[in-house]
Amino acid sequence: MTVVEFAGETHPGCVRSNNEDVIGWSLPAGVWLVADGLGGHASGEVASRIVKQTVLKAAGQPDWAPASALLKAHEAIVAARADSAEQANMGSTALLVQIADRCCRLAWCGDSRAYLWRGGKLARLTRDHSTLQGMIDAGDLSTTQAHGHALQNQLTQALGDGTPTPEESEVQLNSGDWLLMCTDGLHDTLNDRDIAAVLRASDSPDSCTQQLMQRALAADARDNVSVIAIRCPEYPDDPRGPAGSRLPRAWLLTTIGALLIAIFVYLLLSSAGT
Repeated sequence: MTVVEFAGETHPGCVRSNNEDVIGWSLPAGVWLVADGLGGHASGEVASRIVKQTVLKAAGQPDWAPASALLKAHEAIVAARADSAEQANMGSTALLVQIADRCCRLAWCGDSRAYLWRGGKLARLTRDHSTLQGMIDAGDLSTTQAHGHALQNQLTQALGDGTPTPEESEVQLNSGDWLLMCTDGLHDTLNDRDIAAVLRASDSPDSCTQQLMQRALAADARDNVSVIAIRCPEYPDDPRGPAGSRLPRAWLLTTIGALLIAIFVYLLLSSAGT
């Protein structure tokens, strides 16, 4: 896989004493994961841990794929629920990112999110599986009204519950792109404008995750907070060059060469005239 820079952090938040979130990765497979356990103190922690163990254990195998990995994690949670009455209601959100060269594959279930930071603009790559997202899609609620809404934690699907259908997407990466993965503890506390401001000022994934965590905690995050920031390298086969560049490198080199020739000719003619 192409080497990328990344950093991850997770924290219980300002209210809870336990952390039901997990983050994880398999660098040989180019896989990163965030998951948010549901179902109360011990149950949520168990569910998210099952997701992490199931997904990363098989990462990199020939038949491994993000969506099918999440479905295997779902089956593992269901089996664990059947073995324990205390964990009968546990479940978990999950977001998987797999990067191979310039191709980024995503799969998710629940409201953990992925964002793309490119050319100074923030774009959401995932769609929440939540009641509020359904209201937004129907035009009954704006994204501004959704922030801090009483129903913001009501999910329409999660691993371990019912028959989830993980959603998938794929994006072609450009040189210098950033990917941001997070649980709802971050995006329910900080809005997209806040997140973009941190990315704009960050010079490394480590500084990005630290600043996002500090801002979330300063804003009294009421849920566990987890975030992974990934910065892509310069890809040799990217004709547009670094992310945010509006001109292809070949065009720039040609233009610079033409300008240098024009200057040389001007100086030559000027000296001949004197």
